[in-house]
Amino acid sequence: MFAVPEIAQILNIAEKDVVKELSTYSFQEKITTLHPKNRASYFETTLFMQGQLLKDSDTQSMWHSLELRVPFLDRDLMDFVNNVQVDIKFPKNSSVPKTLLVEAFKDILPEAIWNRPKKGFTFPFENWFQDMQVFQNATYMPQWVYQKFKKGDFNFSRLWSVFLSNSSKKLHTLSQLN
Repeated sequence: MFAVPEIAQILNIAEKDVVKELSTYSFQEKITTLHPKNRASYFETTLFMQGQLLKDSDTQSMWHSLELRVPFLDRDLMDFVNNVQVDIKFPKNSSVPKTLLVEAFKDILPEAIWNRPKKGFTFPFENWFQDMQVFQNATYMPQWVYQKFKKGDFNFSRLWSVFLSNSSKKLHTLSQLN
């Protein structure tokens, strides 16, 4: 995510205009009353999971003609888990991530499954984007953004967001000329 000053700089607008626009977005529930750990979970499920992980999973499964199911995202189960007390959901002395899930299936699954390091999968976008000429084109990418990316101060998703924003502005401008 971008901070307000970065958004203003990328879009070349005033910070107050960014704040005004962001204030028009509302969340589905009052997050200010949530415990900080539940607030983090809320953002994970509503922003990152819905906006990124589920979209990517759906795209990849459709590409291979597979129907993907995500049983732990059942509405009733999510409502139940969201209402579990924080000290039960996130025990202080537990070294096991996802303690409730592990405890629920510990006697069914072999230890080799639930007691192993997390293994994620990501595409090597950082490597792929390093030398792509389009990102070096000032028409589509402010050079300060590309330089921050090359130094490792901007991750690929931020670079891509700026590129998409600038590209769509350029396409809109071109369409107005026709």
